[in-house]
Amino acid sequence: MLGTCTTRPLSVAFYFPSGAAGAGRSRPVHLTGWKARPPRIDVLRARGVTRGTSSQWLPGHSPRNRAKDASGGWFVRDLCGRARWEDDRSMFFDKYGEMQHQVTGGGQEAEDGTKTGGKPEIDRSALRDILLGSIPPGKIKWGHHLTQVTFTADNQLPVLHFGNGITASGFALVVGADGAWSKVRAAITSIKPQYAGLNFIETSIQPSNALHEKLAQKIGHGIALFLAGPSRMVIQRQGDNSYRIYFGITAPEHFVGTEIDLKDVQSTRQVLLSTFFHDWADELKDYIRRADNFRSWPLYQLPADELIWSSVPGVTLAGDAAHLSLPNGQGVNLAMTDAFELTSKIAHYGIEKVNQAVAEYERDALIRGVHHIKDGEKMNNIMAHPDGVKGVLKVFSGAE
Repeated sequence: MLGTCTTRPLSVAFYFPSGAAGAGRSRPVHLTGWKARPPRIDVLRARGVTRGTSSQWLPGHSPRNRAKDASGGWFVRDLCGRARWEDDRSMFFDKYGEMQHQVTGGGQEAEDGTKTGGKPEIDRSALRDILLGSIPPGKIKWGHHLTQVTFTADNQLPVLHFGNGITASGFALVVGADGAWSKVRAAITSIKPQYAGLNFIETSIQPSNALHEKLAQKIGHGIALFLAGPSRMVIQRQGDNSYRIYFGITAPEHFVGTEIDLKDVQSTRQVLLSTFFHDWADELKDYIRRADNFRSWPLYQLPADELIWSSVPGVTLAGDAAHLSLPNGQGVNLAMTDAFELTSKIAHYGIEKVNQAVAEYERDALIRGVHHIKDGEKMNNIMAHPDGVKGVLKVFSGAE
């Protein structure tokens, strides 16, 4: 376990509870050619839970290709070996269960036998494990839940405070990839996530559930979006052949916990059926009747017009910690972009000029972040079109 450390002026610490931003950032440091003496890397990670699946974009100038350049191809091989091109399929339904449109992607065979192009799916846990599995043994310090970041009085280096009573200092740079409620962000800026008015009540349908066969017949591979203005359902096939269902409801921030108790399965079903999905097709209501093990995923975002800060020596952010957005299909990809952009800047300037590298990285990252947040807002507004899926498709086609 990590103890109190005070003499590591050339070390870089990455903190991430789970996800691709931190894992994706820590690995490239070991791959990139350094102008100066390479830093020591410490990866501090709480035991988080990584759920769901992610679309990985694979065009010519994507994080995938930057990873290939830096890694000698290991990332591409591992990613393509576990990505699911058969799930590169999106279906749009109305609230009566009728499909209105579908888009099927797919990749092309490359010269080396791997696939390229399209937006194949990969479980977030699989992507994280690909990245973590390539980090040298002993670099990851498990079980460290960050509670606060302060600075030393003498040289203003960051000090990390963990819930287990351990502190760590002496780092030239701390990279916070610790998500929506980042503790590292608080050391840089006062901006905080804002509730977006939408909560997804999430459940998982395993093959053992009687509902699974119906989902396999109706949806099969890919992702299905059932859209009806303020309420929506999103159903997505996972790598283990289960289905994850998200019941999207427009509700106050603390609706879950005050008006609905997710531990009371029958009551949760009743509230969803009577309040949010009362006029949906009985076939779709059956998805609620058969669901259990509910989880709450309230949607938050950082305010785009406040996403600006002066670079603080010794700390920086990546992924949702830097630019938390509503879902727009690019969150993980942007986190990976952060990873490779920051490590390339540090490689260029050297660890002795790490603050200059970070300032340059943040200049571009903030611009990317503002666009990302605005794209999330735009996508959410489209998906909540008052005319439901037909209105959404009109927007996508350019007819509206």
